Amino acid sequence: MYTRFVIIGSYRTGSNYLSSLLANNPHIVSMGELFNESLIYSRPGNSYLQKNIVAKFIRDVAPLWFLQHLIFHSYQPNIQAVGFRFFYLQALEKFLPVLQYLREDTKIRIIHLKRKNLLKSYVSLRMAQETGIWTVSSLSPTTQPALSLTLHPKECESYFNSMETHIKLFDEYFSNHKYIEVTYETLMYL
Repeated sequence: MYTRFVIIGSYRTGSNYLSSLLANNPHIVSMGELFNESLIYSRPGNSYLQKNIVAKFIRDVAPLWFLQHLIFHSYQPNIQAVGFRFFYLQALEKFLPVLQYLREDTKIRIIHLKRKNLLKSYVSLRMAQETGIWTVSSLSPTTQPALSLTLHPKECESYFNSMETHIKLFDEYFSNHKYIEVTYETLMYL
């Protein structure tokens, strides 16, 4: 039996990069945002789920069945770990039953991905919202265009407080799990 894991965190913390690093190991299936409300971002793990409207329908009406039967199902014997990304807001809104399931099953390993510099995280989020470019890699022809942003102190303060609250809350939620904390700043040195 393989190890099940979940990467918990927020947008703009390096989750695409971490998931890709894990997926480069032939013994790990590391999927994307399976519980993104608009569609299933399953890459790099299970591309057949990507933009699959039937899988999305199943996920939306029966998220626990989706998780247990389409994600944490049987794999080839060489697979040693299977996991996905689950962001704070996805967990606390539409997919609360999934969060409760993950909290109760202490055999699931947690990777809590954090970004120490919340200002850079917020700037990155605002840039992605403005440009519609959410991922950029060294292999991608897409680059982030030059953009001038105006940041308002109250919005920054609200974002910082929200992130700090979510980080503490999810640390508590998974305090009984085998758990590792990874920071964006550490990932960028890999």
